[in-house]
Amino acid sequence: MEDFWQGQVAIVLLVLPREQYHERLRDVVSAVAARGEKVCYVTLNRSYAKVREEISAAGGAVGQFFFLDTATPFGSRAPEDCILVGDAHALTELGLAVTSAIEERGCSIALFDAVSTLQVYHPANVVLMFVHATITKLRGHGTKGLLIMVPEQRDSPLVKDVAMFSDRVMDFTVG
Repeated sequence: MEDFWQGQVAIVLLVLPREQYHERLRDVVSAVAARGEKVCYVTLNRSYAKVREEISAAGGAVGQFFFLDTATPFGSRAPEDCILVGDAHALTELGLAVTSAIEERGCSIALFDAVSTLQVYHPANVVLMFVHATITKLRGHGTKGLLIMVPEQRDSPLVKDVAMFSDRVMDFTVG
């Protein structure tokens, strides 16, 4: 991933097997934290509090992360380093929150954990349109993106479609 860190590759799709999801995610977050850049962590399937706790327990500098949380119930009080989006149905609100994290919080990396979760709330074509719009936004702002997917099936059509918009695909479900 050296070309990603050097800015030669902007968007990386990481396809993780369900049984190794937490272990691989921990490795990705550690690698991102080691860079020292401001990170927008978009959590689509776990609460801000849980993700922040895991980063802290792993020795990560949580201060360099800004969180967008779709898992914490709407109406909860948002901490200073987090925007509570409400839920994953609100793609427009999520897109606006990503823009805010980039423009107002200075995030140079956006980590989406896990894009495949959106399929629980939306048809694949809606998820794909959101991902395409988000990748276009990231590219326009010069922000690097790490998109994590945990597909239900090995030959997921959504993974193949998202891969078309990515500069690199790292598939950990193979071999």
